[in-house]
Amino acid sequence: MDYIQSTTGLKVRPQSLIGGIREKDGTKMQEKKISQNHHSSHTHIAHTTLHNALLSYQQSLAAVQSLSADPVSIKLIEEEFVYALSQYCACVSLRDGRKLMIRPILPNDIDRMKEALTSGEVSQKSLSFRFNAVTVGVKEHQLLYFTNIDYNTHFAIAALVKEGDSWKGVATARFIEDSETPSVAEWAAIVLDRYHAVGIGSILLFFISTMAHHFDIKQLEAIVHDENYPVLHWMKKVNATRQLRGDSRYWVFHTPLGDDWLKDGSARDSIRRAACGDGSVDEECLEELRRAIRNLHHSPIAAGRETSDHVDLAGVKEKRGAPSVSFVSSFEDELDIGELF
Repeated sequence: MDYIQSTTGLKVRPQSLIGGIREKDGTKMQEKKISQNHHSSHTHIAHTTLHNALLSYQQSLAAVQSLSADPVSIKLIEEEFVYALSQYCACVSLRDGRKLMIRPILPNDIDRMKEALTSGEVSQKSLSFRFNAVTVGVKEHQLLYFTNIDYNTHFAIAALVKEGDSWKGVATARFIEDSETPSVAEWAAIVLDRYHAVGIGSILLFFISTMAHHFDIKQLEAIVHDENYPVLHWMKKVNATRQLRGDSRYWVFHTPLGDDWLKDGSARDSIRRAACGDGSVDEECLEELRRAIRNLHHSPIAAGRETSDHVDLAGVKEKRGAPSVSFVSSFEDELDIGELF
C-alpha cells in the first residue's frame, strides 16, 4: 500500500517522508495564504494545522493505546505526526560547519529548556535584559507558557545543534500576534551564551520574519534597552523605526527580511519553505523529530488566544509583557531577543 489513511483524513507515505506528498481524496493539498479579511478573524492555516496535528496525535495515540493496539498502528500514528511536523522544519549549516535544525517547539521541550536555564547557560545579564529587570531565574509557570504554544496567534521555534551523536537545544524564537492589530506581532528570540556569533540569531530572525509575512503580519516589534547598543545597531540595519505603544517604545520593522540578510542561498530557500509549511529535512533530522515526540501525549496542548496573550506572573493573570532584547557582545554577534522559550 503506497499511502496510509491517517486519523485526520490525510494520506501520508511513511516510507518517503522527505519531500513527500500529502493528499486528501487523491488531490494534492496546498496551503493557501489567507486573505487579510480572514486574517483578522485569527484563523491562520499553518498555525491551525500544527495545533490540530498536536491534538490529533495525542488523541489518536491515547485511543489506540486504550485498545491495546499493536505497535505497528502506534508507529503509523507517530509517523503521520512526524511528517506533519517536518513540513515546518529546516536543517542548515552554521558558519563553523555544524548542523542546525529548526523545528516547532513542543510541550515536552519544557524539561530541555528548564535544564538549559538552570545550568547557567543563559547568563543573568541575558535574563535581566529579557525581563527589563534583575532576574535570577524563570519560574515553572513561565516555562509552561514558553513551551505550550497554541500555533494560532502564537508561534515558536527551537534551534538544535548536532553535537556528536545527539542534538542540543541552543536557541528559540517566537512571534505573538497583537490582539488589537493582527497585522503586527511582537517577536523574541534567545541564543545560549556560548552559541553566539555563529549565525543562529540571524537564521531565527529570517525564519520568523518569513513566516509572519506569509500570514499577513506586516510588522514585527520588540522593546530594546536604550543601552543595548549592539542590538540598536541591528535595528538600524533592518531599517526599524521607534514607535510609542502605550507606555513603551518599540522598535518596529517590516517583514520579510531581504535576501541580503542571509548570504547562504541554500539556507534561505530551506528556511523559506519551512516557514511556509513546505519544508523537508533529511533522515537524521527526522530521527530527532521521532525522538522529540516520544511521551508527547502526556503534555498539555494550549487552547488558544487567552493562553498566549497572558502570562500569570504572580498568581494573577496580567497582560503579557513586551519582549525585550538581551545583550549581545559585538556587532557581528546574533540578535538575541530575550523572551525565553
